[in-house]
Amino acid sequence: MVGYLEDFFEGRVHTEPGRVTALDRIWHAVNAVALPRDQSRDLILRMVKDL
Repeated sequence: MVGYLEDFFEGRVHTEPGRVTALDRIWHAVNAVALPRDQSRDLILRMVKDL
């Protein structure tokens, strides 16, 4: 298994099973609460209008 994590400065490849499993769990947790693409776009556009 391989996991890739990117931050502001660089990307890193992780091959340690514990880290890859943690990345997978985090991805699924974030994905479970994320809005669909169109709703995300609409929310961003509404927020920009309110600025």
